[in-house]
Amino acid sequence: MNQSATGNDAVTAVTDSSDCSTGFHFGAIDLGQSGYVNAAATFGGGVAGQCSGSVSIGCTTIHWDGRNTLTITLGRENKTQPTQTAPSVAVYTPDPALGFQGTISSVNGEHF
Repeated sequence: MNQSATGNDAVTAVTDSSDCSTGFHFGAIDLGQSGYVNAAATFGGGVAGQCSGSVSIGCTTIHWDGRNTLTITLGRENKTQPTQTAPSVAVYTPDPALGFQGTISSVNGEHF
């Protein structure tokens, strides 16, 4: 997570080298405001090797329901971050490899 071109905090890279050896084509989510992170942050597991095999405590997960919902749950961050309580409108820009042109926005201000 880091800043987008707009200056807002954003999820800009989702990687999974164990399950997606050619790369996970995600894109980016502009969270609509700053204040979620103080600097670039990495989410996953806090200890080397913690998110491998059957060990998944504090790990980031990605789940596709097979139809129309992709759920990304961020795991333990690599450093303490501030708490952002104001609602905002998130804007998702898919990776060009997905073949979707344009962006998708949350309908209302949401607390992320």
